[in-house]
Formats: sequence, C-alpha cells, structure tokens
Amino acid sequence: MVVGINNYPWLQNLTTPANDAEQIACLLHQHGGFQVVKRLPVTEKEGILVVEKNPSSQKLVNSAKLKQAIAELFNALSSL
Repeated sequence: MVVGINNYPWLQNLTTPANDAEQIACLLHQHGGFQVVKRLPVTEKEGILVVEKNPSSQKLVNSAKLKQAIAELFNALSSL
C-alpha cells in the first residue's frame, strides 16, 4: 500500500507527497518485484490507477479510510 497525502486540515496544502508516493509505487513495482495493490487517495489516469494529487473533499484520506485500507491489506495478505 502506498499513501500520498497532499492535503491536511491543519497544514497548508503540500505539493509533493502524492508525486513522491506514486514514484515509490512505480519503482517498487518495476525494480523491486512488488505488487502495489492499493494507492491512497486513488484516481484513474489513462486507464492506470495512480495516487491522486488533488482529491475532492469526498476522497480525502482520513483515519477511518486509512484503517480500512490497512485492514484490507492484512486480510489480503493472510489469504495468500
């Protein structure tokens, strides 16, 4: 799972975390043999899922969404 959050309610919007997260996801997939199964927040660009740089308020990552994604990740891993 790769998480890139540009927007926090208590900080001025950041500009690079989502880009950095997407680059890490690509490097892990291409050179590390990892399968990136989840990106947060996610959008589709040219048919490929990528970390969304400027999500709408409905797609912002909050603690509940992050907890759910972590639970899903570990549930998926335990079924391997």
